[in-house]
Amino acid sequence: MGRQKSEPFWQHHVEAWRASDLTQEQYGRRHGLSATALAKWSSRLQREARAKRRQALVPVHVVGELAPASAM
Repeated sequence: MGRQKSEPFWQHHVEAWRASDLTQEQYGRRHGLSATALAKWSSRLQREARAKRRQALVPVHVVGELAPASAM
């Protein structure tokens, strides 16, 4: 069995495939890759990107003061 490819390898190919006008099958054939593996990595990388966006810290700028709890 062949050596397992790394995430950067697949990131490159997923981006190149998305930029092309080719189907996953066509792109895979041209680059000697499995269309199934390309689809799997495409989904995995999308999930990871969504998870990173959800976990991102957002800067907050507080304006004014909050009223004391007893004033409510």
